Amino acid sequence: MKNGDISMIDGNDLLRQTVEKVISTNNGEWFLNEDEGIDFRVILTKSPDRDAVRDEIVDALLQVDETFVLQSFSMQIVERTLKIKFSAVNDDGEEVGGETEYGT
Repeated sequence: MKNGDISMIDGNDLLRQTVEKVISTNNGEWFLNEDEGIDFRVILTKSPDRDAVRDEIVDALLQVDETFVLQSFSMQIVERTLKIKFSAVNDDGEEVGGETEYGT
């Protein structure tokens, strides 16, 4: 950004940013679309269930693009933080992924 200009993104960068936004939004939290996001109650619990957390990530991906298929998924708890790492690909061959942390 330069001189107050707004930087616009598109393509794979926009796709990655959209996925990141959805997985960081608690379902029902955004007033413009209460269906967007994931259920943080599944994640922010003392002993999160791996399959339930994985399902929430898949649901988030499908909110962005119905053709996403999860390629890899891992999670670990370090102290009171749940760390999730995933990658996915859609029908167009676009890949997204990342590492996300949730405080428990």
